[in-house]
Amino acid sequence: GGVKEVILLVTGSRVYSNLKYEGGVHRVQRVPTTEAQGRIHTSTATVAVLPEADDVEVAIDPNDPQRIIASRVGGGQPTRMFLTTDGGTLWNALPTLDTMMTGNGVFKYDTLSGPRAFARRNGYPQPTLVAFDPSDPDIVVAGATDAGVFISTNGGTRWQLVTDPFTPGVSGTPHIPRPYYAHFDHDPPAGDINLYLGTRGRGAW
Repeated sequence: GGVKEVILLVTGSRVYSNLKYEGGVHRVQRVPTTEAQGRIHTSTATVAVLPEADDVEVAIDPNDPQRIIASRVGGGQPTRMFLTTDGGTLWNALPTLDTMMTGNGVFKYDTLSGPRAFARRNGYPQPTLVAFDPSDPDIVVAGATDAGVFISTNGGTRWQLVTDPFTPGVSGTPHIPRPYYAHFDHDPPAGDINLYLGTRGRGAW
């Protein structure tokens, strides 16, 4: 009987800074109700204090591992899209993609409420997908929770929206929220590209 393990989520300002030194083995002393002579019993409890990982989207070019796109660079920094071609020594901002991630300002880059990992409702970032086409280094796909799916055909310099997050019923172009996976199918090779998207909660497209 008894409690074997307890997991807690503590939120607030500077929580990890204040609690990180509490990790380790703690001594627990008690007098059980069954102890007739009042003797103190000693046992131990192991405490692990871990910071919650940031939601970061990262894609590495399978043909050039020095080429990486990430949605955040450096701890504590706001969510923004960056591209490096030298393995992370120099990161270049992608302001056009940043604008699309927010639907030209309609959506917040980092929301303050709403579901994220483990179904907690403490907000979420827009970026959910970044992927390089393994057969064509110029083609890159990105996606956002609310703002849809975007594609670049020149290696990430220019981007265009390929879904419609605002008026899909009028335009006939579907809105594909929460994309998480992309598969590139070149049929025939060097011909047209079929792009398959896996989403969270909206199936595959």
